[in-house]
Amino acid sequence: MSKSTPDGEVVRRLKAIKTAAPVSIRNLPPEAPGERAAERCNVFKFGLVLTVLDAEIKCIVKNIRDDGAMIALEGAIALPERFRLVIDGYAAPAPVRLVWQEEREAGLAFE
Repeated sequence: MSKSTPDGEVVRRLKAIKTAAPVSIRNLPPEAPGERAAERCNVFKFGLVLTVLDAEIKCIVKNIRDDGAMIALEGAIALPERFRLVIDGYAAPAPVRLVWQEEREAGLAFE
């Protein structure tokens, strides 16, 4: 058995997504990863997580909606429960609450 390369892992995940059966999110509990209360808009903007201790963590805002956003971090960093998110092109940092996090991706709710 050969060891999977990062590129091979991406190809494997894309194939899994393409062949997966549709999943209804209507029965998921509130705040479950993947449930959307509002229409999301893919943006791919630079962002910055500002913690209470003034730490700055670079991120990419992958999508945004009226009530929250999904971000991708540079590394697998544990985010605090609440922080401010600066999004390139927006005037002020937005206070957010961490809803879910899986390694480098996180779902946020605007407060």
